[in-house]
Amino acid sequence: MQEHCRRLARGGSRRALSILSWLALLAGLLAGCTDDGNAPGAGSGGSQSSGPPPVNVLTTTVVEEDYAPAIELVGEMRALQSVTLASEISGRVSSVRARVGDSLADGAVLVEIDDSEYRARLAITEAALREAELALAEAQSGARPEEIAAQQAAVRQAEAARDDTADMLARLERLSAGNVVSESEIVSARNALREAEAVLEEEQRVLERLQAGTRREQLDSAEARVDSAKRQRELAAIDVQRCLVRTDFAASLTMLHVELGQYVNAGTPLAQLVSSGPAEAWLSLPEQERDLIGNGTAVELRSDAIPAEVFSGSVAGISAAADPSTRQFPLRVSTGDTRLLPGMSVRARLLLSEPEPRLRFSQDAAYDSRLGLVVYRVLPASGEEPPGFESIPVVLGERVDGMVVLEEGALKAGDRLVTRGKESLFEGAKLRIQQLSQPEPGDQAK
Repeated sequence: MQEHCRRLARGGSRRALSILSWLALLAGLLAGCTDDGNAPGAGSGGSQSSGPPPVNVLTTTVVEEDYAPAIELVGEMRALQSVTLASEISGRVSSVRARVGDSLADGAVLVEIDDSEYRARLAITEAALREAELALAEAQSGARPEEIAAQQAAVRQAEAARDDTADMLARLERLSAGNVVSESEIVSARNALREAEAVLEEEQRVLERLQAGTRREQLDSAEARVDSAKRQRELAAIDVQRCLVRTDFAASLTMLHVELGQYVNAGTPLAQLVSSGPAEAWLSLPEQERDLIGNGTAVELRSDAIPAEVFSGSVAGISAAADPSTRQFPLRVSTGDTRLLPGMSVRARLLLSEPEPRLRFSQDAAYDSRLGLVVYRVLPASGEEPPGFESIPVVLGERVDGMVVLEEGALKAGDRLVTRGKESLFEGAKLRIQQLSQPEPGDQAK
């Protein structure tokens, strides 16, 4: 056991000597590196700082831009007019003249419904109207002279027939006294006389009506039949027109609900349309800010669909009543720009004053330190030394698309501020700037 301990002690001593030798060699190398006369690569202009290496950073530039305080809202674009076309009649779809995405002029035919049945009904009503008009014309003109003459002849003929029947009855009655004729023959003659007298009376009444002319109630009845026939024809014509489903304004087709050959009933949705031309932005204005905004207030609109563009507009109208569920006032903004399409989401800034020059910079430059909100301004480089930095307390205002407005702080346009690498900075640190140019506003925030 003692021998084993001695071997371990000798091995440990050898390892300790080896470690001490390596430490001595490393100390010599470090001493050589700090010797200016013997340093590797030393020479004229080859001086190298003995401090810590510079910190890699990214920067942005303070810019002066026109800015106005504003109320920021989020909303959506809506067409000035949006409608779902529905069929007003029943029938089979015989033609579809447009597809989704097509533009349609005002009054353009979109869908056709088979009109054969409705045209047949129209023909029937037109025939009924002609018949009623003829009857009215006859009632208004009264009886013609030839009609009266013909009826007078009919009366005379009826009188002659009655007289002949009366003479026949008289002869039979005289002969009955001598039992020459039977009683049945006399009865038949009497019946024939009554019939002849009835015919004569009817013909005389007709003649009297012709000679007296048409009565007022007959004319009224004929006129009423004509009016009714006209209404029936108009309704039938409307049904024929309804077979052609037309647009009520210039529009774009956004959805089609029917196909060729499909049977539809009255009320069946056929298509959805939105009006052509610029859309409007619809926003919801909080009630506490209602008095700050009025018609004509300038508005800036931004959309993720067109991120590089700021659209100008103005308030076109504000609802007179707030939404009971949200206590916010619906508000419309007109832009006049057709690139903002219905359904797009938008961010809006309702400007509260005229724009004026203000200092702005990327929001990434702000740093919440233990002393408050600060920015790190890049100091000018001294000779060949890397630039340093200084801490500037700031008070910031509104943030818009990744840029913030400077409310308070000793900054000026053109100052460079650190945006990336702030967490690695320490007092006296030097900077190695990886990005010197100013990016587009808000790019670093994205």
